[in-house]
Amino acid sequence: EGGFTAWQGSGRETDQVHRISARQFEEKMEESPMPVFDVRRKNEYDSQHLTDALNIPLHLISQQLEQFPRERAFAIHCAGG
Repeated sequence: EGGFTAWQGSGRETDQVHRISARQFEEKMEESPMPVFDVRRKNEYDSQHLTDALNIPLHLISQQLEQFPRERAFAIHCAGG
């Protein structure tokens, strides 16, 4: 009850996801490289992907959460934005 505002008001943990352009991604990677996770289907990843990106298809994320760093930024690449 109370939605997201109530959740925040109770002191529970929250996080944010920021959408950036390809240019912004390039700039961030030049400043401070970070892990990249490609959550597209394997066939999409196999056809073309960013160098060093780790493919974890979206439907498998909950089984691979230990792969995602908890204390540092990372990028997620997906087909739908």
